[in-house]
Amino acid sequence: SAFSAFALEEEQLEEPQNPETEAPPEVESETRKPCRNCALGVLLAVVAGTLAGVQSVPATLYNLEHPEYPSTAVVFPQCVGVWFASTGIYLLYSGYAQVRRKPVQHAVIRPAFVSGCIWSVGFLFMIKGIHELGFAVGYTLDAVGPIIIASIVSICWFKEITGRRQLMIYWTAEALQLL
Repeated sequence: SAFSAFALEEEQLEEPQNPETEAPPEVESETRKPCRNCALGVLLAVVAGTLAGVQSVPATLYNLEHPEYPSTAVVFPQCVGVWFASTGIYLLYSGYAQVRRKPVQHAVIRPAFVSGCIWSVGFLFMIKGIHELGFAVGYTLDAVGPIIIASIVSICWFKEITGRRQLMIYWTAEALQLL
């Protein structure tokens, strides 16, 4: 038929593909749009930074308006809200994956739950620190302190940043945060 002859001509016009030298289609699509990926990464970083920067503001305002309650009274509602939001996001993802017939890795839930418990304890100490030290000092120590500790572990234990120049740039950035 005319259609099969046209399809045969199309196949003959295409260059032969070598599976050893060509990237898979998903890799090619990612490398073709580096500007879009970069812009998306910057947008997500700004959103995450904004949300992280204001996450303790409601708790601090509540503590200022209700000095008769202990400063840690806001920890349980905050943690329950995080748990509900995280569970909702996971259920949405699981539903989407089930519709698309993609596997859902349930094994990642346990480590995420444990890290959420650790975050809750850290949040408890953060609120207590903000109450005792004031917002400017307490939140700054809470925001920068864990980053410095994680960075020291990252550099000394995992060797993620190497080279004299890269280490100088990194530690300069850390010093600027402490100012």
